[in-house]
Parts: sequence; C-alpha cells; structure tokens
Amino acid sequence: MNGRNISILIPSIDRPNQIIKQLSFYNSLQTDISINICDSTKKPPSKLKKSIEFFSKTLSINYFHEPGLNDRQAIYYLIDNCKTEFSSFIGDDDLFIPEGMIKSADFLNKNPDYRVAYGNAIIVDEEFLHDRKKSTPISPYWGKPFFSQKSCLERLTAFSKNYFVPMFAIHRTKEFLEDYLPCKEIPSKEMGEFLINYITIAKGKAMYIPYPYLIRKVHPNRYLITEN
Repeated sequence: MNGRNISILIPSIDRPNQIIKQLSFYNSLQTDISINICDSTKKPPSKLKKSIEFFSKTLSINYFHEPGLNDRQAIYYLIDNCKTEFSSFIGDDDLFIPEGMIKSADFLNKNPDYRVAYGNAIIVDEEFLHDRKKSTPISPYWGKPFFSQKSCLERLTAFSKNYFVPMFAIHRTKEFLEDYLPCKEIPSKEMGEFLINYITIAKGKAMYIPYPYLIRKVHPNRYLITEN
C-alpha cells in the first residue's frame, strides 16, 4: 500500500492561513497522498492561490472553490469528487500522519469486514508546535478504541460507552459517501458529526492501529462543534 490511493479531505472557509500551514506540513513530509480542499470562501486571497500553485509542484493537490457550501455540504462534495479508493476527512486546522494513514488503509485493504481503521490521536497546543520554550500540553485525543463485535447492536452499545470520532478514520471512499449521504443536508453541524459517527459504526467494524495517526490542535480560532 502506498499513499497514491489515499486522499485527505479538507473543507474550509475564510481560513487561508490554516490551509497553507497544512500544505507546508505535508510538503515537509514529501507525502504522495492526495490533498483535496473544498474552499467555501467567497473570494480566496491571492496568497492562497500562489501557495497552492507552489506546493502543487511537489504535492498532489485538488482545489475546489465552491462558495456557499456549508461544512456538511463541502464534506459531501469532497467525498463525491474523491478519485482514490481510500479517504479521510480532517478539519483545516488539524494534521494527519501520512504513514499512519497508509497503515490504516492497508489494514482495510486486507480486512474487508472492517468499515474504518485509524491510529493514535493526540491533541496539542498549537503554540508549542512553533515555540518549544512553551509548555507542552499534549494529551490523548482518543485512547485505543476498537469495535470488532459482529452484531450491529453490540457495536453501537459499546460505541455509546466509549465514543470517539470515526469520521477522522480511514474509509473506503465508496462507503464513506454512502455513510455521509444522510448528513449532507442536516441543519446542525453537531448532529451531522454525531450521525456520521454512529452510521459508520452501525455499518461495520472499526480497528485501532498502534501507530501515530492524527494531531488535533488547540488554538484561539478553533471552530466550535456548536457552530452551524
């Protein structure tokens, strides 16, 4: 398994600096994973366009300018236009570890009875990433959740007791599109997130891979789940 069959799906609106930070991060790792961005900004700034042009020399970037889409619609648009077999959603302010994505996709490729796979996830203060003199508030974002019960009801019961966000996991793109369809026009951002997570676990098993996978960042401009 290599990265060329995996896509990172990033919806964004009015946050060009976050997108540029993401592209710079993936460029530093020389990843061959595709990076798909749906930007709902009315008029993207020229610095973003220039940055995408620059990073496209070394990264596989698909940039879609779709003003007017909310985050649920943008996510669905990204999944629907994804050309790779595997994909995963991430916010424009968080980061995936490409090798963890590849290991998760490889697991799904070898285990067709599993719906999603994912690795270690942490949450970190963004300031520390740029200033090592500051304190290092790093904590687990999720533990080691996995749901291998054959029964849908048993999986959902276990998931309700140990909730996490399989939306951030690696999905088979066709299944991701199927799972996310009911969330596309849901009016609440919060309900959209909960619904996709429960649908995913209802549809199939979920596996934790012991390898670095996701970095979630805390910063002053972070979106809140209650925003519509």
